Order: sequence, then C-alpha cells, then structure tokens
Amino acid sequence: MALEQAFDDLCQRLHEAYAYFHDVRLTVTDAEEGADTKALVEGVAQELGDLMDNLDQARRAGERGRRALRQRPPSIEEAGRGLSQVQDLYWEASRRYADELVAHYKVDQLRDLAQRNPRFAPWSETVIGGLEGGRPAMHETARSLHACWSEALERALTSGVAVYAVGQQIGMEALRNELG
Repeated sequence: MALEQAFDDLCQRLHEAYAYFHDVRLTVTDAEEGADTKALVEGVAQELGDLMDNLDQARRAGERGRRALRQRPPSIEEAGRGLSQVQDLYWEASRRYADELVAHYKVDQLRDLAQRNPRFAPWSETVIGGLEGGRPAMHETARSLHACWSEALERALTSGVAVYAVGQQIGMEALRNELG
C-alpha cells in the first residue's frame, strides 16, 4: 500500500468512527429527562462529544497530511507532522473510550439505572450495546494508523538521496599533482 492510500484509508476510518459515535450520542441524548438519568446522560453525552471532537480533529490533521502528499512536490515533512497529530489525537480518543465510556464503572452505572427504574432498561441496554459496539471502529482506526506509520517509515527509508557538488571539479591528475 502506498503512503497516499494509507492516508486515504486512515481519513476514511476516522470519519467512520466519528459517524458511529455520533449515532450513539443521539441514542444517549434521546433518554427521557428525569432525576435518575440527568447526570448520567449528560456525563456520557459529554464524553462522547469529547471523543468525537478528538476523532474529528484527527481526521482534519490526516486530511492536511493527505493534501501535503498530493501537492507538487510532495511534502513528506508536512505529512509527517499531520500523522503525528493524528497519533496524539487518536491516542486521546482511545484513552477516553477505554477509560470513560466502556469502563466497568460506566457500564455498571447504566445497568444500575436499568435495575432501579425498569422503564430505562431498553435505553440502557441500547446505550451499552452502542458503546461496546464501537470497539471495531476504534480497532480498525488503530490498524489503519499503524499502516500509515509503516508506509511513512518505508517511504523515509527508501527515498533516494541526491548529492550535488557545486564549484570546482578536481580530477585525479590534479589531485595527484597537488598531493605531491
């Protein structure tokens, strides 16, 4: 896979992950307002919003890197900066996903709500399923990010280096004469 294709795939995966969590967020905010749900709904919606913001910023950084490769001449340095930004933003998104959205304590809070108030059970199970269903999108994005780094490294290691000499040309005869 070429680096340009790897960037295309990475940007697509980031977009798909964003769209998936956008749909989950709509489900979360669709809960009936009540004393039992308000804090939980707001907390999960806020974490999803922050996750989506990280994914969107990562996609934008990936787009900048992709554009840098398509300009003439391509700017590998600018593409590398974009890829590095994607890495940082994706790391934060994946940390937020694991530590705040699918962590046991969050799932337990959702299940506790369903037990305390059975009318929230369908909503709670749908939200849990939606949050846990985001794993494939996160894993595919991580895999795509890894492929992008691999292609960037391969490009860096295989790119040719040209050396140009400017100035006086010294032939072997003149060098021997000078060295005596």
